[in-house]
Amino acid sequence: MQIDDTTTLRDARHGLWLVSGSYFVDVLLLCAYVALDRVSPGVLVFYAGWAVVHSAVMAGLASTRAWQRFGMARTAFWQVMAVGVMMTSLIAFAPGASPLFVSGLFIVMAFSAVALDVRRIVAVIAVIGIGLLVAFGVAPAGEAILGASTEERLLAAVVIACGLVRCLSLGVWARSMRERLVRKSDELADSRRKLDELAAIDPLTGALNRRRMLEVVSQQAGEAPAAACVAMLDLDHFQIVNDRFGRETGDRVLRRFAQIVASELRDADTIGRYGGEEFLIVLRNATLSSAPRILDRIRHAVARFDWSSIADGLHVTVSIGAAHCRGGESPDVLLGRADVALHQAKREGRDRVQLDTA
Repeated sequence: MQIDDTTTLRDARHGLWLVSGSYFVDVLLLCAYVALDRVSPGVLVFYAGWAVVHSAVMAGLASTRAWQRFGMARTAFWQVMAVGVMMTSLIAFAPGASPLFVSGLFIVMAFSAVALDVRRIVAVIAVIGIGLLVAFGVAPAGEAILGASTEERLLAAVVIACGLVRCLSLGVWARSMRERLVRKSDELADSRRKLDELAAIDPLTGALNRRRMLEVVSQQAGEAPAAACVAMLDLDHFQIVNDRFGRETGDRVLRRFAQIVASELRDADTIGRYGGEEFLIVLRNATLSSAPRILDRIRHAVARFDWSSIADGLHVTVSIGAAHCRGGESPDVLLGRADVALHQAKREGRDRVQLDTA
């Protein structure tokens, strides 16, 4: 799924607020532990300092977009590892508040399951597992937690390992579910985009269909007066082409005609099929002098094309009527002026460009 920089930056700032808020709660709880004389004030000062430094680092990464250079996943991984090591160290050296730090490890593992890939999740859980065993072994109450005998300590290690394996399994499952949802979301977005494209394309010629083209004309007609032109194109004597060469040949002519016109247009211009053998063109940034030149170039390209490559004896020309956008007029009025110009081009001999002069 494509995510723009604005969305990612917003997520990074949201994460900063969540982490800072979590640290604030932890500091308040540590104050309670200090009041109960469970830990020394030095632990509170150390933890508060760590919270400020980590929050400042996250703020710096978000504001400078450094995560783009280092990679979002890599940046998150090293922050998670640092917090995990810090929490396990505090369990060892400030066992009186170990419930708080153990809950912090739960948060670390939950975040890892969402933000990291499987390889990094395994690394985080392995570091936390080893850190817990060391922390409980170093802590003054470690014997009460792990046991005094080798068998008891082995059992404690197995229990911790089993818990970590379950955390790993849940993390991998959560990650796979998230990736599956992202993949499904991408597929739905892609399907929606393709449906939108199909709904706007004429299946025979590949040009925009009538509905979509009328939307383009309506938008152009409603804009303030600008250098733009709407042209109506009609293949001369197309009914004779169908009657003489057959409808299959007529369809090939329409497809080739649309390709010829599109090849002569600029990137900003738009072509659509209006109906039957009639097409519409919107020429943007076309002045009173440049629009006729573009349209006449199209007319010449159609007349010069070797139509005998489609059917022997076949020759095709096009009549074009065009009207400049006045701005603020209805699309019906704009198309009506182009249609009047088209009929004038046909009356004056066809295979010509006629500009609305009304």
